[in-house]
Amino acid sequence: MIRRLALVLLLAAAAVTAAPSSAQGPAPVKARLVLENPPPNVTYSTTQAIPIVVEVGIDPTLTTPVITTDGFARTEFWRRLFFIDPLGRTIANVGQASDEAGLRTFTCLSRAGVLLRPTGTPVVPLELLATGAPPAGFFVSYRIDDARKYYDLSQPGRYTVNARVPLQTFTADMNALITDCDQLPGETVANVKAVTGRQAFTVMSNTLEFVIGSPLRFGGFRKPLIEDTLCKNAAQSPCVTVKNNRTMWVEFQLLGPTGAPITTAHPRIVVTKVGGGTATLKDDEFEYHAGQKEYRYLLQTHGLTPGVWRIDVIIDIDGSVHSAHVGLR
Repeated sequence: MIRRLALVLLLAAAAVTAAPSSAQGPAPVKARLVLENPPPNVTYSTTQAIPIVVEVGIDPTLTTPVITTDGFARTEFWRRLFFIDPLGRTIANVGQASDEAGLRTFTCLSRAGVLLRPTGTPVVPLELLATGAPPAGFFVSYRIDDARKYYDLSQPGRYTVNARVPLQTFTADMNALITDCDQLPGETVANVKAVTGRQAFTVMSNTLEFVIGSPLRFGGFRKPLIEDTLCKNAAQSPCVTVKNNRTMWVEFQLLGPTGAPITTAHPRIVVTKVGGGTATLKDDEFEYHAGQKEYRYLLQTHGLTPGVWRIDVIIDIDGSVHSAHVGLR
């Protein structure tokens, strides 16, 4: 940020109101996310750190500098991450800045000690992003030691994340750039009249996927059900088919980190037909059977129409969902 500006500059400050044009073609800046040393199957425990590297740089194919708003290279790009949690919700950093970053107009009163007559020149601070390979070209790399510190990643399940960086570019007469304005030391500025062609972009990075595992271990469905993770293309070709208008036990174990049975959960069942429709169940909660150390639910298929149905077990302790498809004939 510009500091110690003369009072006259503050009085002269005004927003540039020219509306951005529709951006044509790809953004001149690229962004990339990398998971640093991910665990096997990209599955993190509920307490394991999730380090992410955020890289932002100018498109290496460009041959001319990119002119953008002053301070763009100093942006805290790690704040521009957006996660989608297992429930489909978007998780953004609570300190997310506005996407609308405009130019500010100042008055340059003198250059290199020479007073500008008869009046000062209205100027705007700009930033030139140099071309070329890093480190000569513009390139920024941030390492987030643990994304959990800044984003709520407490829900077990599958996540996706990408970066969305707002960028504004301008066309300017390179001969009109000024680097010796006494009131803006160290800044590159341009005569307001020399700045045109404003374009607005949202720079989208690649998308990463990872899983946050539960401290609980789902022991798998008892027969006749087969968990979807063990049945290829279960929604179209279920591995289990049973006769309709019967009863069917849905049974499973829950185990803790040491393998001891978990007895205090209150799992629920939801039954949904592939193609649309959810069964209305009189009671949807499992009971714990101490003898077999498992949770049980007697599913009545009476009233369910023939077809493929998905049985979802929702574990209240961690919010995890475990599914099995079954065909009714």
